[in-house]
Amino acid sequence: DSKSPRDIIKRSGATVTIRRKKASKDSIKEKELSEKEKIIDIEQNEKEIIPVSSRLLQFDWYWQSLNERHPAIFPAQIPKDVAEALVTIVGTASDDPGVYFTFFHTFLVDNFELTSDIPGLFKANPK
Repeated sequence: DSKSPRDIIKRSGATVTIRRKKASKDSIKEKELSEKEKIIDIEQNEKEIIPVSSRLLQFDWYWQSLNERHPAIFPAQIPKDVAEALVTIVGTASDDPGVYFTFFHTFLVDNFELTSDIPGLFKANPK
């Protein structure tokens, strides 16, 4: 069982937002960190990937934390529910390369244009 942050994110059923800006691979340093710290370190060094747990979007503190780190994608206005949060994320971050979901749900089909060029990932664009 791999315990790398990427594998933990993949197994968590997270919503993944991918951004354009890329950091060099040399900027990622191996450190003795907790899993949470490793995820934050990846976000800081590889600006193209922002893991988002759809399970945590129901909590105001989680949205506020995302807003503090990525205000262009997560506006200060806290969504009223998880559905509104997902619509907001896709609406603000759907530029290429876009927003990808690691799970499939009828809500996604009803609210977004979905494509799946990568097995297990569903790219979402606003309808």
